[in-house]
Amino acid sequence: MVPANCRRSDPAGGRHSARGARRRKFSWRNAQVAWLGGKAVGTVIDYDLDAAELPGSEVPEYLHPLCALELSAVGSRYINILAVLPEMRRQGVARALIEHVAARTDRDLTLIVRSGNAPALAFYESEGFDQEKAIPVGRGGPCDLTGRWCLMRRPSGSRVISENQNTVDRRRIPA
Repeated sequence: MVPANCRRSDPAGGRHSARGARRRKFSWRNAQVAWLGGKAVGTVIDYDLDAAELPGSEVPEYLHPLCALELSAVGSRYINILAVLPEMRRQGVARALIEHVAARTDRDLTLIVRSGNAPALAFYESEGFDQEKAIPVGRGGPCDLTGRWCLMRRPSGSRVISENQNTVDRRRIPA
C-alpha cells in the first residue's frame, strides 16, 4: 500500500486571504491515496492550517461550528478528510495514512469528527488523538447530522504502535 502524493505548486505564490487559502488547501492537490493491488483503497486530504476565520454568508449555517473548531486548530497539520473503502476498514489503511501524514510534519495533527461516529472516535483515540473541544452540530444540515463536532489533536512526535502493525507494510510508505 503506497499513498501517492498529488501535490502541485501554488501559482499565486502564497498571496491569498485566509478564506481563499482554505479553498485552495481543500483540494485534490493535497490528497494522498493509498493503493493496494492497483486499487485505490483510501485517501486523506491534509494541510498545514496556518489561518482560519469565521465563516461568511456563503457558508451554510450547519457548517459554522466546523469553521469555529478550525480556529482552534490553527498551527496544526489538519486532516480534513480520511476515508477508507468499507471493505478495507480495520486492515491498517487509515493507520498507514495517518502515519504518512505524521511523517511529513513536525506539527500536531488535528481533525474533526462527529460525536455519534463511535468507531471513528475509538480509532482516533487508539492512534493517540485526544478530544480537545466539542461543540453542537449546526442547524439546517442533513437530518443524519446530530450530536457534537469534536476537535481531536495528536501531539507532534506521537506514534502509536498497535497490535495489528503487521497488517500494513510501513516500509513502502514514503517519508
